[in-house]
Amino acid sequence: MAAQQRDARTQHRRETFLWIILPFAGGGLLIAAGVVVAMLLPRRLQVSLLADFLLTILVLCPVVLCLLPLCILLVTAVFGMNRVHNNTAKLMGRAENYSETVSNRAIQTMDTVSRKSIGFNARFAYLDKLWGLFDRKEDEDGRHNP
Repeated sequence: MAAQQRDARTQHRRETFLWIILPFAGGGLLIAAGVVVAMLLPRRLQVSLLADFLLTILVLCPVVLCLLPLCILLVTAVFGMNRVHNNTAKLMGRAENYSETVSNRAIQTMDTVSRKSIGFNARFAYLDKLWGLFDRKEDEDGRHNP
């Protein structure tokens, strides 16, 4: 049991060194090398490099960090809107199919009613002369007779 615990501690120290201390030291060496190179440059370039570096570190990085939650929120909103759009498209397709079905049924019903109305009027067509019995008569000029 003690050997396993020593192996776990050794593994942990090794991983800590590889994944935390070594990258941190490498970054520090890169910054130190950048400072040495900047010191060898003329004064005007030194000021420009330092100003650009400080602008990046002190202004742009915090802005990016502060806007990151907003960007994540907007990306999430886009995915949510896409999902809502797909669901709405499905529902609208169903509504369109239902509307078409209702329209076809209404057309069939009106066609049936029209056929029965035409059949009814055809049966009583001989009474049309009676319905016109009490209408006003017109002269040949198209004027009504009193």
